[in-house]
Amino acid sequence: MSSVLVVDDEPLIRVSIASMVRANAPGIAHVYTAANGREALEILACESDVKLVLLDLAMPVMDGLEFLARIGVRGQDLQVVVLSSHDDYSGVREAFRLGADDYLLKSSLAPSMLAPLLERAAATGPLQSAHERPQLQKHNLRALQRGLLRELLTGQDVPDPEERLAGLSVELKPPIVLLGIWVRDLLLVRMRYDAAGLDRFHSMLPEYVAEIVERQAFGFVCPIDHGHVVAVLHSREHLMDDPGRLHRLGKRIVETLQHHLNVEVSQSRGAAVADVDELGRAYARITGSRPMATRTVSRAKGHIHQHYADPDLSLEQMAAVAGVSRTHLSAQFRKETGVSITEYLTMVRVEAAKQLLAGTDLRVYEVAERVGFASSEHFSRVFKRSTGIPPGSFAATSVY
Repeated sequence: MSSVLVVDDEPLIRVSIASMVRANAPGIAHVYTAANGREALEILACESDVKLVLLDLAMPVMDGLEFLARIGVRGQDLQVVVLSSHDDYSGVREAFRLGADDYLLKSSLAPSMLAPLLERAAATGPLQSAHERPQLQKHNLRALQRGLLRELLTGQDVPDPEERLAGLSVELKPPIVLLGIWVRDLLLVRMRYDAAGLDRFHSMLPEYVAEIVERQAFGFVCPIDHGHVVAVLHSREHLMDDPGRLHRLGKRIVETLQHHLNVEVSQSRGAAVADVDELGRAYARITGSRPMATRTVSRAKGHIHQHYADPDLSLEQMAAVAGVSRTHLSAQFRKETGVSITEYLTMVRVEAAKQLLAGTDLRVYEVAERVGFASSEHFSRVFKRSTGIPPGSFAATSVY
């Protein structure tokens, strides 16, 4: 029978992955573990039944890339699946060059993802070749495409960019048009989710945009940062010659994200270039044209998020923190956010109340007190006006 080797320097992750393998692979004889590439090499030298290696890239003593380089001919008998805790696309690309078979994010690792890998490792006979694994290759391809595009957009030095894009099946025929999408207020988003929920939100954002782009235009979607993606578009119909089409595409993206993710987003104007070498300059243009929050509004928002539970929180206090007059703060806040500062404070309090109603056994009046309402009656009216549901019914109907 075949065995599996889990290589990761973080003990909790190593044990967790090994346990997941044992629970979901009755055909696997043994699960070995190693804390770095050197320990992994020592295990491979002694245990010839290892057919699958789940390999972290970032490790002390010997990292995953050096391990791949050293296994040499022995690696032909192995499936090596790279595990990464972040979007280290350059490292993943190098791992594939050194012979890795697949790539998975540790944050999204689940039994359903491991199952086909474990089945192949447990099966007798030769390992399947890359062209026999179209689903896994598609996953790999999208991750690598996005990583390379992000490097080009953010101005990193990429030798022979057209050749590298072609090697990843990225075809960009000029004019190439960039459309930037930003979540307007990540502070509100962070209030809604725990760490796992926030990871899901950030992974869903580019997928919703990609679904629209792939259906209505030619192009690719590249996540740049939390709450920020760029659509890299090309069209034989020349998007920049038809501003109405580009506008409709942007509007559809905004409406979809508002509906499915319940977030307000802003978008840039389209920036067109004639060559992939100009992608970095075009991205700088759309980033530079994005309205940024002034220090005044940022300070006011930060104060609100820290002190929304204070029923006496006032415009005077926020203006003092921001270092401006009440009149100036009110005007600037509405100009930049589209809502009044009082409306924003209410939004923050309602979001906090949703968390408490869905996740605790607190009574409505207790929730009202916790989020800064002096009166539970006033809280109930505001909550129902904002959500359409009375606070007493929210927990029972919520999938929050």
